[in-house]
Amino acid sequence: MSQSPSKETTTPGQGYLDAWQDLATRIRNGNSFSGREPNSVFLNTRGKRFADVSLMSGFGLPDDGRALAITDWDRDGDLDLWVSNRTGPRVRLLRNDYLTKANTLALRLEGDPSKGTPRDAIGAIATITLSDRTKLTRQVTAGDGFLSQSSKWLHFGLGSKATTTKIQVTWPGQTAGETFEAKPSGRWHLRQGTGKATAAKQAAIALKATPLTLPSPPPTMETYLSEPRSAPTLRYRTWSGSTATIDTQPLTLTLLWASWCQPCLKEMELLSTQHKAIQNAGIQVVALNIEEAQAKIEGTEAPSPKALEQRLRKLNWPFASGRASQEMVEALDQAQRNPLYKQEALPLPSSFLWHRGSLVSFTKGAVSADSILAQTQRLQQPVSKHPDHAIPFPGRWSNDHFITHPVAISRVYLEGGYNEHARRYLEEALAKVDEGEAAKRRYQEADIQYMLGETYRLENALPKIALPFYQRATKLNPQHSKATLAHARTLTALRRGKEAATILQTFLKRAPKQHDVLVQLGNTYQSLGQDDQAAAIYEFALKVKPDDFQTLNQLCWVLSTSRNPAFRNPRRALSLAQKILQRFSNNPHAIDTAATALASNQQFEKASQLTQRALAMAWKQRNDRLIKELKGRLSLYQQGKPFLR
Repeated sequence: MSQSPSKETTTPGQGYLDAWQDLATRIRNGNSFSGREPNSVFLNTRGKRFADVSLMSGFGLPDDGRALAITDWDRDGDLDLWVSNRTGPRVRLLRNDYLTKANTLALRLEGDPSKGTPRDAIGAIATITLSDRTKLTRQVTAGDGFLSQSSKWLHFGLGSKATTTKIQVTWPGQTAGETFEAKPSGRWHLRQGTGKATAAKQAAIALKATPLTLPSPPPTMETYLSEPRSAPTLRYRTWSGSTATIDTQPLTLTLLWASWCQPCLKEMELLSTQHKAIQNAGIQVVALNIEEAQAKIEGTEAPSPKALEQRLRKLNWPFASGRASQEMVEALDQAQRNPLYKQEALPLPSSFLWHRGSLVSFTKGAVSADSILAQTQRLQQPVSKHPDHAIPFPGRWSNDHFITHPVAISRVYLEGGYNEHARRYLEEALAKVDEGEAAKRRYQEADIQYMLGETYRLENALPKIALPFYQRATKLNPQHSKATLAHARTLTALRRGKEAATILQTFLKRAPKQHDVLVQLGNTYQSLGQDDQAAAIYEFALKVKPDDFQTLNQLCWVLSTSRNPAFRNPRRALSLAQKILQRFSNNPHAIDTAATALASNQQFEKASQLTQRALAMAWKQRNDRLIKELKGRLSLYQQGKPFLR
């Protein structure tokens, strides 16, 4: 595994990224994150060595341990342990049943917020003095281990004969300690500013020890998806050789089978006997033989279609059937892999239940008619209840508390350069857009359509590919400024500037001071050769946002470089150039624009000097396009000519 980068970076090395990918692959294949890590106990032998007493203490369980939290759970004076594991059981309580009665002191500190101390006294330090003058110190902490928080009770072991003669607490933000009256062993509550300790009356929490019983792996694994996944196109070959497509809109069960698979044949025989109940429930069933696809992979000969069809007749198979291609088997295999992090090959028999164009469940192993009918009844329940069937135990879903916005998630993918992942995530989110309030649905869909367009833009795809997504976004939500800007920019790139200008003008009627839209409209007018209108828009945009670089730069540029001598305004351009240089002197584009203003005022020597300065910056940034443009303008200035567009 590659080590984390030693310096902050936004572009980690490929070796580091490859190591993470390898690690993810190991976990998907069923391996632990870092191997089996059983918890260990080491006993101090009162010297420089420790003894491993993990098994002797009962702590060395065959777990993959993670977190540890310490507390006197049963209030008997000794410390018990809560441990968590990556695998089951996820949590264990290891109760300390030390034979000798514990002589311990436990303190719970309570701060006074009016004195600048948090009520839970995080950071407070308690020191006790024993009768033999030994001092013991403990501190209240917040979080003291990996994914764990031990009890805030401070625990002191007093020994067999020792007693407490003094208790002193230094509270956070205080320099002088507060002395509390000495107390014998037990549990005591210390409140800041009182100097007194009061007995803490807390009943022990009784938990019965229960043996861990691991169930035998079931012969059949049913997976009910908490969120249905869009169905792929499922085409198969009939026994006559024609191509058929499975309709996944109605309730549809797809079975995979082979003539050599005895569990498959038994499954199909049982389903045949209950075909009336299945048909009455509105379920269509398609049995697909995989032997032709298998033979293609293995280079062997598959049974003839006639022999396979005859096999089905012996089973009295009453439903549709055919042959699955290699592509279809791979599509079904991918359908069961996508929802599961741990990756396993698709076994035989396997079946898939489809509804409304989506995969709702799949079964590895033989599926029964009772199971299919039960799943059908679940689908008749309200949609909000469907996710509950995906888990084998009751609980509460966190979706209502931790809402994930598809745009935010896709943006994280895009920032990481995973454009295809972002697009797939957005397409899945689009299929699940809230079907409630119409306006809310439009806004949600507009956000997603806009981001889909962005995935193509960031891939440097042709503008015409992203355009339909931006069009749909602005149609669904005309007030979506980002979608409007992207729509206009794309139209301008396609030399459809008049359409772009119309879209921007319509938006500005509702929001006349939307600065970024104003600037884009000015840019669009420039692309159409309408410099006077572009300058007017930039001037208005400057009133909205006086110090904006893009507006200053664009206005200066158009006033310096317009080919219309009646419109060109060198004096105004020069005043803007001075402002640009004062504020953005490290930007090569700003320096380039200022140079054009100088050249338009016949100050060619200064324009050449500024352009050379911008060239040095462009070389440093390796901006080949800007370098080429600057060289061309420098040649003009050296000839005593201004740059005109």
